[in-house]
Amino acid sequence: MVRLSETQAVKHATGSSVDANGIPWTGRILRTNAEDRRQSQEGETLKAVARICQKCESKGRPHKFPALDGAYHAMLVDFRTFMNGRDIYDRIHVALGADAVASVAPQYRLFWNQRPITGVFGNETNVRGAAQVRERVHFLGFVRERVYGPGEFAAATQFIANPHLFADAPAARAAIATWPLQPTHLINGGD
Repeated sequence: MVRLSETQAVKHATGSSVDANGIPWTGRILRTNAEDRRQSQEGETLKAVARICQKCESKGRPHKFPALDGAYHAMLVDFRTFMNGRDIYDRIHVALGADAVASVAPQYRLFWNQRPITGVFGNETNVRGAAQVRERVHFLGFVRERVYGPGEFAAATQFIANPHLFADAPAARAAIATWPLQPTHLINGGD
């Protein structure tokens, strides 16, 4: 599992104060025009993509996920601390990139240096480990568990299938049906 812990940029963008009524509050401001560009939704998205990809490479060699041999490989991503778990569009963006988000909600596309931010499975993504994740990982499972009880883990996990490893949505749905913690939610499963 990849744990996306708070980055230094997020910690620096978080502050606490006491309002005029004496009520303490904590806030986090991540904005596109932040003085430190890492303190933005775009910066956090780039960092998440890089950290996920890096789990598949060590010292220039594939790591943790063997070459495909008939088994399905899934990488779980603890998404609770990624901007407080955010929403489905963030998961699509991290896994598939801005172009995939544009097909469902173009207003949520993210850019860095006027270029669309690519996702973990994107051909244009060239951070360390990106090639290995495209070649060896069938699913990214984004976990946003808030309640810890029977069946909650399955309900709190949303999967995105690697489009490089499946011919179509029915093939991805058939593969995710083998996941032991059912029911599953496959974001790009065509349902």
